[in-house]
Amino acid sequence: MILNIIEMMQKSIYDQYIATNAGITVELLLFALVISTLLLVFIVVIYKFTYRGAVYSSTYSVSLVLTGLVLTVVILPISSNLGLSLATGGSLSMVRFRTAVKDPRDVAFMFWTIGASVTCGAGFYLIAISGTAFIAIVMVAMYLVQSKLITSEPVIAVLRLDPAANVDKVKAAFNKDIEVRSAVYTEHYIEITAELSRIPSNDLLRRLKGMAEVRNMSFVKYNGDFAL
Repeated sequence: MILNIIEMMQKSIYDQYIATNAGITVELLLFALVISTLLLVFIVVIYKFTYRGAVYSSTYSVSLVLTGLVLTVVILPISSNLGLSLATGGSLSMVRFRTAVKDPRDVAFMFWTIGASVTCGAGFYLIAISGTAFIAIVMVAMYLVQSKLITSEPVIAVLRLDPAANVDKVKAAFNKDIEVRSAVYTEHYIEITAELSRIPSNDLLRRLKGMAEVRNMSFVKYNGDFAL
């Protein structure tokens, strides 16, 4: 009796294994992983080429490749099994990521990675290759256009002046290339926070340093993510 139950269990497990993995071979797995790896490395190259931030994160690039490869391995078996795909979708719906993404561009590249990996895992290699190539052309074209249009980056200037200083005189030194965002008046100093179109030249810095009204000054170039 026990032997019959064991044999039935073994046969059931074997039949389920054959039904699930009938269309999956080692060659198919390796081919999907190779195509996915090439596309993911290409996406990382585009990400690095079009990156405009101050600090490039190599760990994020590695995470793109690893995430894509894991998705390819996961999608490959569930694409041919309805029950497994439903179970996997239900389990993945419970996953929550708590890492804050500061740049929406990083989210776009993550979705690009997911799309390429899923199509490779499902066996749509032509769609994955052609779609990745088209998106890359669009990304590079947008990057080149933005590089031509953006000639300057905004600069945040913080000026600390004497309490009796003539603020208009200090503003006139910038030749209208200044937009005051805030001004703090105290008994001991006046602090002005303003926006400039570029870092002041050496001549302007020397003139500001020679003014008796200016105690100290700092200039920060800001690109939306990091301050330089």
